[in-house]
Amino acid sequence: MEATVLDDEHPDVATTFKYLAIPGQPLQAIGVNVHSRPEPDPLNNFTVGASAIREMPIARWDRTAQAAVVKRLGGDVGSEVESSATEWAEALVRQKFPELDEPKNGHEVRRRKSLLQLAEAAEEYARIASTGERNPAGVLAARRGTTASTVRGWLHRARREGVTRDTSHPAT
Repeated sequence: MEATVLDDEHPDVATTFKYLAIPGQPLQAIGVNVHSRPEPDPLNNFTVGASAIREMPIARWDRTAQAAVVKRLGGDVGSEVESSATEWAEALVRQKFPELDEPKNGHEVRRRKSLLQLAEAAEEYARIASTGERNPAGVLAARRGTTASTVRGWLHRARREGVTRDTSHPAT
């Protein structure tokens, strides 16, 4: 699947992203082509080069292109990310805390729910950060209807509990 992004901030450039779409998996980028637009401005002598590309918001364009491809495929980007982050959180908590699979009392029910929420937020944050977003905590906060400082608190607790993908803090 392909998607081409045209940005008003960079009127002389078109960027085409190519993705591999495998059912049940996130889109995989397999190519990107930054090129001059087909109808360049005759008054501007712009050429695409490494120094020009370095300053371009490629990560933002990639997110836009992915959203267009997912929409074309009939999906919804937000729900796809949330469900896969939820599934990942379930698997991680089940692996690290098998005693909470069948909670025996209210405390264990609340602890399992809290761990699931922390793991899901940490995974969603990691996915947002991997796109090159400059403020992933702010993006996640906007999605969840809270503040960036609350999200950073969740991430701290998730690391402390050992429910992040790349934690250096062991679960206790």
